[in-house]
Amino acid sequence: MKNIFLKLTISSIKYANKQNKLSFFWSIKQIISIRLLKGLIICLLLGFLTSFSIHTIAISAFSHSSTQLDSLLKQGHTLYESGEFTEAVNVWENAVLYFEKQQNKRKQALTLSYLALGYQELGKTSEADRISHSALK
Repeated sequence: MKNIFLKLTISSIKYANKQNKLSFFWSIKQIISIRLLKGLIICLLLGFLTSFSIHTIAISAFSHSSTQLDSLLKQGHTLYESGEFTEAVNVWENAVLYFEKQQNKRKQALTLSYLALGYQELGKTSEADRISHSALK
C-alpha cells in the first residue's frame, strides 16, 4: 500500500511538474506573441505616419514652388507692362526652365508665349518665331 501511495504521489508530482512546465512555456509563448504583435502594430503605425507626413511635406513643397513660379509669371508681366522687356524675358526664361523641370506643359507653353512677345518687343523676331513654334508643340 505504501508503494502504491508513493507511486501515485510521484506520478501526481510528475504530472503537476509537467503541467507547470507546460503552463510556464504557454505563458512565455503568450508574452512573446503579445510583444511581437505590439511591435508589429507600432511598426505599421510608424510606417503609416511617416508616409503620411512625407506626402504632406511633398504637397506643401510643390504648392510652395508652384506659387513661386506663378509669382515669376506675374513679375514678368509687371516688367513687360513697364517696358522693361529684357528683364521680363530673363524672368520668363527662368520660369520656362522651372516648368520644364516640373513637366507642366500647359504653363510652359503659356510662358513660352509670353517669352515670344518679349522677344518680339526687343526686335528679335526670329527668336520670337522659334519660341512661338516651340510653344505650339
